Amino acid sequence: MSEGPYGPRQGFGGPPPPGPPPRPVNPPPAPPDARRAVAVALLNLSGLGLGYALLRRRLPMAVCWAATGALLLVALPADADGVPAAAVAGYAVPPAAAAVHGGLAGLRTPLVRPGGAPLALLLGVLLLAVPAGGALWYEDAHDEAVEQALLGRLARADDLVADSGRQPFGAARPGYRTALEV
Repeated sequence: MSEGPYGPRQGFGGPPPPGPPPRPVNPPPAPPDARRAVAVALLNLSGLGLGYALLRRRLPMAVCWAATGALLLVALPADADGVPAAAVAGYAVPPAAAAVHGGLAGLRTPLVRPGGAPLALLLGVLLLAVPAGGALWYEDAHDEAVEQALLGRLARADDLVADSGRQPFGAARPGYRTALEV
């Protein structure tokens, strides 16, 4: 066997060089950031799950949307009876749980946009006005529904009194009593 300029095997036949080390499956956790955690919690407290959107977590965000949609289906359109207290109390649980969970998840999970924690915190505070404004709007709509129901009852009673007014008092007495019961 003749030796070449690079040794007896010419670079072939030796063990292969080691490959690159395996890459981690998940990115390393971000350092703890309280502002980021508070921002995610406030965004989730609005009921829209926007804190989860910043963390790129679609399933919990969809759960928040489903809970808010369920409340809207129960509450709208506003009627004179209002929303059952159990529905309001039941709806308070998902946003509160999402705020706690989102705050814990946001403590070490990086946001979609780096450095966006102050803006997200400001947006979270502003978005808390959405449920508050919705509650005020619903209260006005509920008052309007109660007013319309009372006007309907008053119109029925007026019609009964008008019909009874065309009859002698003795024959009209049951009509007047019915009008008082409306």
